[in-house]
Amino acid sequence: MASFVSLLLPVRVVREIGLPIKEFFIWTDDWEYTRRISRRMPGYLVNGSVVVHKSKNNYGANIAYEASDRLSRYQYLYRNDVYLYRREGILGLLYEIVRLLDHTLRVVFRAKDHKLMRLRYIWKSTIQGLTFNPTIEFPKEKVSE
Repeated sequence: MASFVSLLLPVRVVREIGLPIKEFFIWTDDWEYTRRISRRMPGYLVNGSVVVHKSKNNYGANIAYEASDRLSRYQYLYRNDVYLYRREGILGLLYEIVRLLDHTLRVVFRAKDHKLMRLRYIWKSTIQGLTFNPTIEFPKEKVSE
């Protein structure tokens, strides 16, 4: 799995694998897409690649510390991650269980406010992810290479 930041794909891969899932909107879209690709064809890592990512901060998502006005974004994180990892079989399921318990405990013991709202986003979105089944779309037009 890889980030869309500095990802290079041949057009033929997009034609064969399809497009990123638009319903993901934010979070896990790049992981799902590159995992879908890597399950069918090889991928390559270029360790010498240098990327300048112009974001104010570059830290992982942490629902326990996130500002309360940004919590609604997490509905996509948990729903999308459950969709992604349920495709990975028992190891994906085990990973998700451990991760969700960790995030729940972080909120319970570390969040300063809105604990119930944070927990609601985690668990409601997790449950949504169990039945979330978006359609993979493919490019409609032939793109020249």
